Formats: sequence, C-alpha cells, structure tokens
Amino acid sequence: MKIAIAEILLSIFLFTFIGIGYDREFGEPTFFIKYKPNFKLIYSSQIGESDLTLDDLSKENRQKEQTYVNFYENSPISDEFQNAIILIIPLLFSLFSSGLISLLFQKKSTFKSIGICFFLNLIIFYILGIFYWNSGWNFSHMLLVLGLISYFISYFILKKPTKLDRVN
Repeated sequence: MKIAIAEILLSIFLFTFIGIGYDREFGEPTFFIKYKPNFKLIYSSQIGESDLTLDDLSKENRQKEQTYVNFYENSPISDEFQNAIILIIPLLFSLFSSGLISLLFQKKSTFKSIGICFFLNLIIFYILGIFYWNSGWNFSHMLLVLGLISYFISYFILKKPTKLDRVN
C-alpha cells in the first residue's frame, strides 16, 4: 500500500513539471518540461504577434504573458533535455495508473508490471501524438485519453492472477 501511494505521489510530482506551450506565431502546441513545479498545464501568449505591449494588457493577461515568457519562451532547460518529455509523460501515467489500480484492487505492482505499462504507454503516446498532431485537437485531450488507456492497461496487467493467487 505504501508503494502504491508513493507511485501516485511521484506521478503527481512529475506532472507538475510538464506543460503544453502554444507557439506565439502559429499557435502550434508542444509539450515541454518546466524548470520549476506548478500545476498550470497550458501556456499561451496573450499578445501573440501583435504590436501590443505588456502595458496594453490587463493585470490578469499581463501575468499570463509573463508566465508564458518565463516558463515557455525563456526556459533555462536546454532543448536537448526537453526531448525527455516523450519519456516522462508515459512514465507518469504508468506510475499513476499502476498505483491507483494497486490501491483499488489490493494488487502489488512490480517493476516488471510498471515497465510493461510504460512500454505500452510509450507506444500509445506516439500513436496518439501523431493522431492529435495531424487533427489539430487540443493536447490536453490527448493527455486525458492517454490517462484512460493507461488505466485500462494497468488494470489488465495487474489484475492478471499471479502464481500465488492460483495456489490459494
């Protein structure tokens, strides 16, 4: 039970480091790693490519623009390290879903089961990424779909009876 709670807390902690940034010019979404944790997921420019300045914006929109610039445009994390996002997202969903299934059904998750979930989530993440990128849908919807699929993957992997279950 402690391991399941630790898996869930670790996945929530990892979630606070991912974001979806929308390009200032074209509005294309990209996943990125935030340099400090927070629960804000979507970052977009309030100015875009217009001739507006920060002084022209309301206080709320000015704060959103500054957050966008700080987290997305001027992030101190290198572009090479940003590529790790394709591993972090499937990992956090694997940890969260296996921890949740372990808590709900009193099943013990193992490194092997989490590894299988991670590998399947990685494949599904690529497939969903291609589908969502070409369809122009919102990436936050993709995360929701990936979370549901991850839950069912973990359910079927962890609900499979083990040798000890068959003996009893």
